Amino acid sequence: MGLIVIVILITLVLFFVLAFDANKAQNKLSSTEFSQDKLTGTLGTTLLETTTVCGRSVKELLGDCASYQEIYCGDEDSCTYVNNTIVNVTNRTLAISGIKYFINISSTEGKTTTFIESGCDPNKPGNWNTVLTSFSTEYGSTMQFQLTICT
Repeated sequence: MGLIVIVILITLVLFFVLAFDANKAQNKLSSTEFSQDKLTGTLGTTLLETTTVCGRSVKELLGDCASYQEIYCGDEDSCTYVNNTIVNVTNRTLAISGIKYFINISSTEGKTTTFIESGCDPNKPGNWNTVLTSFSTEYGSTMQFQLTICT
């Protein structure tokens, strides 16, 4: 009789330990999903507001690139310079961490620029987080910045 009580107690303890571990794994998954959403939103906003070495923000350079292309940083026009800046930033943040991404930048003038880290296709079903930011430029056009992080 005493052996049965001990077996039941051990079974109950194991049951609670397993239930606790399963609940802990579920919470960790939710935390990861939240982190990816936060990363996507924060990185998109931060990238647009980043001031480049030539003293202009990425957002400002994108606006110039989509319209008059009057800004030069060194010997590069705004389009070349902002493209190189975005590649540099994503290589130092997302790519070095092994995070696959897709960036699409478009304007009302019809200009589009796309950056893709291999293996990330937002048109395929899967686990990915997207942030879409619209902003007006000082030249009167509207641009859309789409950052997708694939998991």
